[in-house]
Amino acid sequence: GTVIDPRAVLTAARSYCAGVVETVYFGDSVHGATSTGHVSGGKSMIPCQPTFRIEDGDVAVLTLDSPLTVPARAFASSSLLNSTKVGRAVGFGVGANSIADPAGIKRMVDVPMASVSCNGTVKVGQATFADSIYYHCAQGREIVAGAPSLDKDTCNGDSGGPLYVQSADGSLYLAGTTSRATGAPGLRPCGDGGIYVRTDGSVVSWIQSLGIHIFVGPP
Repeated sequence: GTVIDPRAVLTAARSYCAGVVETVYFGDSVHGATSTGHVSGGKSMIPCQPTFRIEDGDVAVLTLDSPLTVPARAFASSSLLNSTKVGRAVGFGVGANSIADPAGIKRMVDVPMASVSCNGTVKVGQATFADSIYYHCAQGREIVAGAPSLDKDTCNGDSGGPLYVQSADGSLYLAGTTSRATGAPGLRPCGDGGIYVRTDGSVVSWIQSLGIHIFVGPP
């Protein structure tokens, strides 16, 4: 998750709807957390029941019962997000080897942007497919980052974590939240690319509708 307000953490709807609604951990390791926050409530952007449609907006906000000292992360503007070539994913999920690299440890990886808004095309042999068909992403609302066989990717347990992009001055802005692996044919669940929900547009509007004040940059 990502702190977006002194009492709010942005995460994945799939996590919230699955019951991850108790405690938020801060630090480099879940088992050696520097601090924790108690979750007092939350809301998913998409309904958890009766039908969960992940492509409609896999984001949720957890509300904490006490203000955090962790600074809130600024959101990337649409112009910054659309122009970026590389994103930095951060999460506590498993590594390439779930035994040697178990979940619960914070890791980061820089991944190339394959499609910043799922509105391009992919050519396979003589055939051309829309990104939305090939990757199984939501056009205009999701990012595809990573590449087949790159082995730099998010994995199980990273859902809800941030995808950052860097501005000209080196600052990192929140561009997306980790959702799932791409649905391209023949690709592995981890290592071949992932799908991230863009945190601009409708997501920003929804967060603001909850009364949460966020900063969008760079200026």
